[in-house]
Amino acid sequence: MVLYYNERCRKCRDISKFVVFTSFKSIKRIPLSELDNIVEFYEQHPGAKGYPVLFIKEKPIYGGWVFLMVPYAILFGWFHKKQTTN
Repeated sequence: MVLYYNERCRKCRDISKFVVFTSFKSIKRIPLSELDNIVEFYEQHPGAKGYPVLFIKEKPIYGGWVFLMVPYAILFGWFHKKQTTN
């Protein structure tokens, strides 16, 4: 699971740190500047502009939903890890 955020936005940085902390570091935090093509990213996900974007199983989640999906992301990560170790 990956959380993309705008590193130039202090609020976005703080929110992304909080999301990673509450997920017990099971979510990886990546600044948008590390993407190869930010313009293409926003073309594919126009509603994500100005929000941190959480990807769970290739599905983007942004806005207030990011916080609501953290418990699901933790459970999904734990379940996936358990499946791969068996």
